[in-house]
Amino acid sequence: MPQNSNLIPLFEKISYRKPGPDEIRHVCLKLLRLEDPVSRYAQIRKYALRSLAPDKDNQKQFKELSPLEVAQFFSLVWGSGNAWEQLLNALVSLALALSELRLYRSGAFAVWQKQCLNELTEEQSERGRITCNGDTALPSPVIKLIRAFENLTDSQKQWLFFRCLASPDWLQAGRYGVGAAPASATDMGELSGLNQLKLGVLRDLLKALEQSAVQADAPSVHWHYFQTLPGALEPRVVLLVEGNSECIILPHVARVMNIDLAESGILLVSSGGARQVARRYLNLRDLLGIAVVAVLDGDALEEAEVVEEALRPQVDLLRVFDGGELEDSFNHGYFLKCLSEQFAGHGVTLSESDFEMVPVIGSRKEALAKLCRRSGLGDFDKLEFAQIAGRNLQERQQVPAFLQELMLQLNEKVALAKAARGKP
Repeated sequence: MPQNSNLIPLFEKISYRKPGPDEIRHVCLKLLRLEDPVSRYAQIRKYALRSLAPDKDNQKQFKELSPLEVAQFFSLVWGSGNAWEQLLNALVSLALALSELRLYRSGAFAVWQKQCLNELTEEQSERGRITCNGDTALPSPVIKLIRAFENLTDSQKQWLFFRCLASPDWLQAGRYGVGAAPASATDMGELSGLNQLKLGVLRDLLKALEQSAVQADAPSVHWHYFQTLPGALEPRVVLLVEGNSECIILPHVARVMNIDLAESGILLVSSGGARQVARRYLNLRDLLGIAVVAVLDGDALEEAEVVEEALRPQVDLLRVFDGGELEDSFNHGYFLKCLSEQFAGHGVTLSESDFEMVPVIGSRKEALAKLCRRSGLGDFDKLEFAQIAGRNLQERQQVPAFLQELMLQLNEKVALAKAARGKP
């Protein structure tokens, strides 16, 4: 990898291990997730550290690197050594970095600059100045492209340099096409669903950038690919939910309503409880420039109040299940059908008197707890019910009115985000 001559001795002192294709693909998928600038830097630094040989001298030498040098070292380890592939990988990183300028407020990059770039030694500052003035590991067409983006703050432009310097081998990850078999059994979970879609979109982006890179390195040639990215790579709405039950069933709801969450750019985030939904919302509200939608159970009164008071008018949205939880939103007949299938899977047949215990409307939590204890099943398995209820959804009329309205509102947010897309 071509490197700044001043940095070669610095990197030569650090022993590291080159990762294999599966590891590169794993890291690329991690870097395609939504992360604020400070968290993204920490993520890149973590993977650079993991590649080090386990001795104290390596750790000491690594700690002497500035953030921009950490980015270059990361690319040395996780990137490609081929000059043409370096160009393509850097162009992908630039596209992702420009996407982040659209997603996050300028203050998010100012915070990153303050926390990560302003506490440098004189020597590190000088090396960083050289890096951002052209004598760098970046291919010259990428440097020209970065400089062509005007009206950016200093921290935003520094972010473009950092992200392009920290380019993993996107090309290696993009070779994993949609429908291809995983390289190992452990890849099965990671390379299913959304991740396969991401890799397919990444592959298509690489092909498009390769064709444009052959033609010229002028910004106008690449602008079409930088202006916006597909929803799988560039979220347009963040949907915060309490747990995995919602993450299981909402894609099925969207399917019935002819909505593809991933392609639309609706990022579904399982937060791990009502408190975490509120905490995540407050964090994202201050950083993101796109809509954040929070969904809470009916009993999360305190958390709902916190989110409601903090909502950005005309941007964000709070939805609360009326009087209960996800499973309570289904009509009585459909709920009993799915519940019967769930119990039957454990060898239990529910009777008419059992059905009568379940309220037609409102919270069903207490009744379900009694039925499960009586049948020797322990606690009610919400995830199992969500899987069954989602799988059985075939018609829109089976979708609870609450979820239908939520999907329509998400669609409206996506349409607004698409209309507002433009230059960063």
